[in-house]
Amino acid sequence: MNLIWVEDRDELAECAADQVVSLSRQKPDAVIALPTGRTPLGMYARLRHHAQHDGWDASHLRPFNLDEFVGLGTDDPRSYAAYIQTEVLRPLGIAQSRLLNGLHPDPTAECQAHEMAIRALGGLDLAILGLGANGHLAFNEPGTAADAGSRVVSLTAQTINDHQSHQTPAGPAPHTALTLGLKVLLESQRVLLLVSGQSKAAALSALCRGIADTAWPVSLLHDHPHLTVIASLDARATT
Repeated sequence: MNLIWVEDRDELAECAADQVVSLSRQKPDAVIALPTGRTPLGMYARLRHHAQHDGWDASHLRPFNLDEFVGLGTDDPRSYAAYIQTEVLRPLGIAQSRLLNGLHPDPTAECQAHEMAIRALGGLDLAILGLGANGHLAFNEPGTAADAGSRVVSLTAQTINDHQSHQTPAGPAPHTALTLGLKVLLESQRVLLLVSGQSKAAALSALCRGIADTAWPVSLLHDHPHLTVIASLDARATT
């Protein structure tokens, strides 16, 4: 595990964006899993800057989103698909992507199709992950096994409350979601984990202990052969 401590969210964003740009220059059509939430927003802003001012061409990347809420379609502004389209796909001119559809009439089949589309491209070259306060990756909540496939999940009360507090526009937080499974994430050629905020300190500590524990799904990343963690100092454990 390569753990990089940075001063703040700005440095985290710059460091993470540099990793994505570097990979894309090695493999312009890299298959990438993209996170949502607050932590990666700075990274996406930096990527847009590279595209607009530094001549970086991201148009051949093949992104997939990590998760989605059941009941939210790709055009719903509350959906993670809409987030990815707004923050990444449209401004970077990326045409080849697949986004989970929370309105699919068969959510289980949609999860399986999402994973199969990744596997048809040879798997993920890079999984960029955020970190839940309870240690979840994508929506693989505590108790998830390392070999879990992509599926429909019930969200924990903590995840629902966290989402509700950050959601814009406001609305009731869904209780079920679609998620890529840990198995496909752990099989990624590279993993980039972004961690920011004191609320993530316990989960990050669980990873750093180096003991696989399904109570903290993030801990299952520890033995990945190409894991990079970029963490801001406010996520450092205080005890």
